[in-house]
Amino acid sequence: MPRNEPGTAARPDATAPPAPTPILKILNGVHKSAVLRAGIQLHVFDALVTGPCTARTVALSIEADERATRILLDALTGIDMLDRTGNEYRLTPVSERYLVFGKDTYFGDAARIQTHDYLWEGDRRLADAVRAGGSVLASESKDEHPFWREFAQASGQFAVQGARFTAGLLGPWAVSRPELDILDLAAGSGLYGCLLAAEFPAARVTLLDWPDVLGTHRAAAQRLRVADRVTELSGDVLTAPYGGPYDLVLLNNVLHNFGERRCVELLTRAAEALKPGGRVVVQDFVPGGPDTDPEGVARIFSVLMLIITAEGQVYDGDQMQDMLAAAGLSIVSRHEAPHMPTSVLLAERVV
Repeated sequence: MPRNEPGTAARPDATAPPAPTPILKILNGVHKSAVLRAGIQLHVFDALVTGPCTARTVALSIEADERATRILLDALTGIDMLDRTGNEYRLTPVSERYLVFGKDTYFGDAARIQTHDYLWEGDRRLADAVRAGGSVLASESKDEHPFWREFAQASGQFAVQGARFTAGLLGPWAVSRPELDILDLAAGSGLYGCLLAAEFPAARVTLLDWPDVLGTHRAAAQRLRVADRVTELSGDVLTAPYGGPYDLVLLNNVLHNFGERRCVELLTRAAEALKPGGRVVVQDFVPGGPDTDPEGVARIFSVLMLIITAEGQVYDGDQMQDMLAAAGLSIVSRHEAPHMPTSVLLAERVV
């Protein structure tokens, strides 16, 4: 057998079979999510905000067992959410910015959605959903399921960047309108519409969602000082009267919950609710193919829709354009949202 020259690394054998390492990395993902969720739930990152601490100090702060806390801290270090020097642990730049509760940049509530027991139950039954062609969860898409209210409460942070980006896109057009009446469909947290109201003083916003979800926006509306310009409308987006007409109709991460026929129905209703020259804003996962979704975020999200909805999925750019056209709308422009795996489509009625 040939030997390597001194000081040189062994070259990989091109004829050797591949190792199962990629499979193990994927399978380990669920445990990484559980580690991060536990760290957030136990306020580990808050305990370290003042500086490096030992496992014992953190355990006392979070009122947990010292040995178990050390194991969790080591695991958080293993997934790059903490650093360790000797026996002390400290925050990384990412965890310090996004996982310390109370900061404006706090992103920890994302774990309440991404690792919700309802979604994990759906993941467990993914094979059943593939066989059935849709969700097999007993309460899929039912408005009374507590997941949807929790989703609304925790999803506001997803809306912040998107709403600010959209406001920048709409700026000159929105300012030119004599009025700016906005309908936020399936509003969830309501933060998307409320942030647009804060950006445009002439805006009046109507938030439409299920009764159990409505109201989660109120604290944000008060904080943003737009409560007097926000109206609640209770009902289902596919059947409730919209009122109006509106200058702007928002569909922020809504279409992926439905099949194509329902999407066209919803877009048609949105188009019919517009004033002359009004616009529909669609923000959603709109992959252009594997090259535009290198980590598979949009395609994996489509699986999430499979397990919790009857017909939902992610639609690519061509499918989205076809659905908009079927609803009498044409795309004015498409924009990729920064630091987010979603696109913003601005559309107008075809005259």
